[in-house]
Amino acid sequence: MTSTLDSHALVGSHARRLNRVIDHVEAHLAADLRLDHLARLAAYSPFHLHRVFRAWTGETLRDFVRRRRLETAGIRLRYDPALTVREVAQAC
Repeated sequence: MTSTLDSHALVGSHARRLNRVIDHVEAHLAADLRLDHLARLAAYSPFHLHRVFRAWTGETLRDFVRRRRLETAGIRLRYDPALTVREVAQAC
């Protein structure tokens, strides 16, 4: 049986690893954000990252990346009318 202290340490470890992935995604929205690369960043297997990320956030990593790209593109299009759709698409 896992103690409460071990349980809190595990939650903290997951939080740090997943925040590292989320921060990387936010900083590199225009990059190729493959599951295997993000899994290495989090020190998880791709399967485990997919499972933990979905359990933690309620969405798959792929859906999270897609949503953040679309939200960011929408904000840029709305608030920077000098940008073309092509420029925004390439940046996101």
